[in-house]
Amino acid sequence: MPPLIERTWGALRADRPFELVVEGAPHLAVADPDRLEQVLWAIFDNAVKYSPAGSAIHARIVPDGDQLAITIRDHGIGMDGATRGRAFEQFYRAGPARRLAPDGSGVGLYAASGLMTAMGGSVSIEGELGRGTAFTLRVPAEPSEAGE
Repeated sequence: MPPLIERTWGALRADRPFELVVEGAPHLAVADPDRLEQVLWAIFDNAVKYSPAGSAIHARIVPDGDQLAITIRDHGIGMDGATRGRAFEQFYRAGPARRLAPDGSGVGLYAASGLMTAMGGSVSIEGELGRGTAFTLRVPAEPSEAGE
């Protein structure tokens, strides 16, 4: 999993710090790597678009039962409750996002959510307006022998 995350981040060629933390015993995601890469690209792309230049992006992988939780956190514009509730709707773009990146289409998070569901996983959002956003991807994972 870490190589896929690092490769996807590297492909963005974002000029900003990136930190990846892996916790717990190694697990293998039971997910289509191409689809997961598309999801990661959408989340990383949003983190870069809606965060100040030079601000760090953080990723954390944590085993959670029969899943891996992959959290990607930025220090960008964040989202209020209404925006978080609609963020995965097709073509939805909040006012601050439209002003900061007017060329967006509003399909990235919609597609990411659909791909996660198709792989038996999920995606959720936490954050506050003006304080950054954290997306948590949950993907099925092979159980760790250490946890059995």
